Amino acid sequence: MKIIGHRGAAGLAPENTLAGIEAAIKAGVDAVEFDIRKTADNVLVLCHDKSLLRTHGVDIDITESTYDDIKLIISPAGNKVPTLEQALKLTGEVPVLIEGKGEGWASALAKFLIDRPNKELITVISFHHQELFIFGQKCPGIKLYACENYNAMDALNSARLFGFEGIDVNFWVMNPLVYWLCKRHALETTVYTLDWPWVAQIFHWLYPSLAITTNFPNKLQFLRKKQRRKPQ
Repeated sequence: MKIIGHRGAAGLAPENTLAGIEAAIKAGVDAVEFDIRKTADNVLVLCHDKSLLRTHGVDIDITESTYDDIKLIISPAGNKVPTLEQALKLTGEVPVLIEGKGEGWASALAKFLIDRPNKELITVISFHHQELFIFGQKCPGIKLYACENYNAMDALNSARLFGFEGIDVNFWVMNPLVYWLCKRHALETTVYTLDWPWVAQIFHWLYPSLAITTNFPNKLQFLRKKQRRKPQ
């Protein structure tokens, strides 16, 4: 079972920041997940929302602003908005899940990643399955996961329709049938955002090959230790 840090490690440090990514790596994650949006001048930055109001206290729309404007903004906690380039430099050899937010990011992300080495460390995920498909056509060789919040079968069907490698769904909607069908069709399975160790323990028992995205990767390390323990 793999443990993935959500938005870096949002329970340990501010989400989608370099500090959050550092916290995730320090916690021993198998991979780091974060969100990207495209600025008006086609720079990819880490941000979940359309605006920086919630995270940085400034009501500025990412897609309508240039990076020169955004890079000057500092959150109350002292964090700037990182670029994708800065995030990948920090993760190094640690695998990443890049979630494309909104629309229109596919071409910019493909251009950024097309000649990048170690593409096997990168997975691109999105709720916008058509946009994800467009990205895959422009930048082959990177794993793609269909995200879904309400119906895991929709993610599975999209993955099969578009030829994606996996799904990433809300843990509340994961069920044994979907897990079995994913295994049957060789689709990788990931759930988000699971923060309770006792629930994670149940998922570990029900779905051994599942990957869990969590805000608190430090609290779920016991699952990996159990998996590594050799029988006497």
